[in-house]
Parts: sequence; C-alpha cells; structure tokens
Amino acid sequence: MKRILVIFSIAALAGIYSCKTDKTKTTEVKKERVIAKKTDAQVKADLDSLSREMDRTWNEMIASDDQKIDNLQTLLARIGRDKNYDKAALTKVISARDSMKQQRYDRQGLANVAAVDAYDSLQIKIMDATNELVQNTNLAERDTVAASLVNQIQEDDSRVPILRAYYDKAAKHFNQYLKDYQPQIQKLGPPYSDLKPVPMFVEQPVM
Repeated sequence: MKRILVIFSIAALAGIYSCKTDKTKTTEVKKERVIAKKTDAQVKADLDSLSREMDRTWNEMIASDDQKIDNLQTLLARIGRDKNYDKAALTKVISARDSMKQQRYDRQGLANVAAVDAYDSLQIKIMDATNELVQNTNLAERDTVAASLVNQIQEDDSRVPILRAYYDKAAKHFNQYLKDYQPQIQKLGPPYSDLKPVPMFVEQPVM
C-alpha cells in the first residue's frame, strides 16, 4: 500500500470530481450527475458486467503475484544448488517465502490497510534478501536462468501499482453503480439486493 499511495492519490484527485472554472473566477463548481433511467433487466446486466470486470482485474493481479512468488521459489532453489551461498540466510528466506500466500490479503481484507502494508513489507523484505543472495554469489553472472528470473520478478513487482489501480477503478465503478441505482436494486431481490460496496486499496468516495 505504501509503495502505491502516491500514484493512487494523484489518480484519485484527478478522477473524483468534475469541475468547471470560469476564466475570470476562481470558484469551482461541481457538475451535477445525471442518473439515466434503466429497466430492471438493464440494471441486472450492468451489475453482472461490473462484477465480471472486478473479477477479471482481481484475478489478473493475483495471477501476477502468484507468478512472482513461484519465480522466487525457483530462484531460491537455484541459489541452493550453488556452492557459495549462505545456508542460514537462504533457509530464512525460503521459510518466509513459503508463508507469503497464506499472509496475502483477500478482497474483503482490503479494508484492513495494516494487513496490506504488512504483506507489501514482507514481499519487499523477501525480494531484497533474495537479491542479496544472488549478488553475494554472483549467480546472475554465471546462470542465465537465474538472471532471467531476477528480471521477471522485478518486472512483475513494478506492475503492482498498475494492476491495483485497474482493480480500484473497477471497484469504484461498481460502488458508484450501487449507490446510483440502490432503490431499484433493492427491489430486484437476491442476489442483486444483497450486493454491498467493496473495499479498495485506496478508498475513494462515490458521488
């Protein structure tokens, strides 16, 4: 969470409000939102589509994270086959890596900022320790597979803010729709009437 806060803060400030400024005045006026009238069938279809988009962006993010964790495991295994590695340090990193998926947040857990921060801190700590082991053994210079894994892990990690932003965008659209059509949605009955706003990595108020 900490490593993506700046990106999300900028995006949030840019996207939350639509305003119009007169050239001769400094007063900003919020545009009134117009809620289009829709049939029950259209509302159901929209909710299904918004839910699928949230699922898609979430699954893409988790798949990328899983790949990063799996690549860490493979890289640590290659370090373990080298004769020059620090056995105690490697054992410690492997133990931490093995607990990563168990400590990862779920969709409802996004409301717990501390848990997301803790997971991010754990990942950074493990990646830093792994890179130190690679550097201390000069493994990347002697093992092209290890070098490729290092690059792939770094690439996947650099995509974290982007993938989280995609999910937050989908979640915000879903939450906004629930608010806009709440009276109509409640009359649709389950499962639509049971839908609730979902938490995001960076909470953004609906209008």
